[in-house]
Amino acid sequence: MKRNLLFILAIATLWSVACSPTTNPEEEVQTSTTVHAEKAKSSIQVLSTQQFAEKIGKASPLQLVDVRTSAEFKAGHLEHAINIDVNSASFLEDFKKSVSTEQPVFLYCKSGSRSDKAAKIIAKQGFLQVYNLDGGYLAWTRTPQYQAPDVKTVTDH
Repeated sequence: MKRNLLFILAIATLWSVACSPTTNPEEEVQTSTTVHAEKAKSSIQVLSTQQFAEKIGKASPLQLVDVRTSAEFKAGHLEHAINIDVNSASFLEDFKKSVSTEQPVFLYCKSGSRSDKAAKIIAKQGFLQVYNLDGGYLAWTRTPQYQAPDVKTVTDH
């Protein structure tokens, strides 16, 4: 009888150890990082040209950033935009010097890919309200009400 009792006690101990939750510090760090990344991602909104125009029209101060190359920027850009090339080595440093984390940030590029990349980078740095123009500058210039240079588009010649 003692033998059976010891056997049952041993099985119960093994079962409770095997089924109890364990804490792995590496898993906790990964979970924390994932949660932080998800929070950063959730602060990014992709807006249509109409939504983008409405938001930038109401923003004060306006932080409008063209993340294309300087040559692309000189060929044409949105009025009041500043140019910070997302592919430059100093992108993040230049961005932090020029743009406040406390105010909404509006990003665009040619078609939306580079501004999406920039949005993810800056969201991880604490920029809380990040807006990305869906379709980029191409979509903007193809929208009839924004095609006239005196509306919201500037072309340097």
